[in-house]
Amino acid sequence: AEDAPHHAPQLQRLFAQLDIGVARFALEHPYKGRERTAKLAAERAATIRTGSVAVDLTQQAFYWRLAASPAVRHICEVGFNAGHSTALWLSANPTATVDTFDLFNAHLTGFMKPNLLLLQQRFPGRLTAHVGDSLRTIPAANLTTPCDLVHVDGRHSYTSTRQDAINFMQKAYSSTLYLFDDQCDPRKCAGPNAGVAEPPTRATSDLVKVGLLVPVTAILKGNRQFALFRQNGTVVTQLKT
Repeated sequence: AEDAPHHAPQLQRLFAQLDIGVARFALEHPYKGRERTAKLAAERAATIRTGSVAVDLTQQAFYWRLAASPAVRHICEVGFNAGHSTALWLSANPTATVDTFDLFNAHLTGFMKPNLLLLQQRFPGRLTAHVGDSLRTIPAANLTTPCDLVHVDGRHSYTSTRQDAINFMQKAYSSTLYLFDDQCDPRKCAGPNAGVAEPPTRATSDLVKVGLLVPVTAILKGNRQFALFRQNGTVVTQLKT
């Protein structure tokens, strides 16, 4: 946690702006016919933030250091949500570009597009969004360059996590890094988020078993658990052919 990017107060301000985007949408759009109050809107923003990198300094520090590497030029992520992780990528590395994949559902998560526009205006020319089901949009994406860093944080099912990762492998370098949010110890999945983390952890474990990913490191303690892997270039090349 001591490596957290306290030297970048603009990131924390950006997180706050994204939170406001969530609250504004919640305030202006009744849910199931129920009018939202300012209190409920603030609670909605807090809930979305709690499920993101913005709530945990240790995770922010890890992600920041990873993204800031000179070797990272192109970041591909599935799971934009309110844009907190995307804001971190763009802030940590001033030369990196980001391709983000998500549903951008106007009815359920209408805050996504305004927050996307905010980041695109703040970081012009560096953020491209792919709207729709990632199981279709990732294979169809015409990326300008292969991904150096892949962040998988979309639907937290076994199938989606596994297939999103495999689809990104068709658009990545042989040594690309893969970062998965919501992971747990595969031998005994525990912790405050175990119910969400168990399916994607089974997916990454199976990707390791078949040789597509090689574990690098993991943070499996605390409220936010995540794991980093490296693509096994030899096996992935065989998969492509």
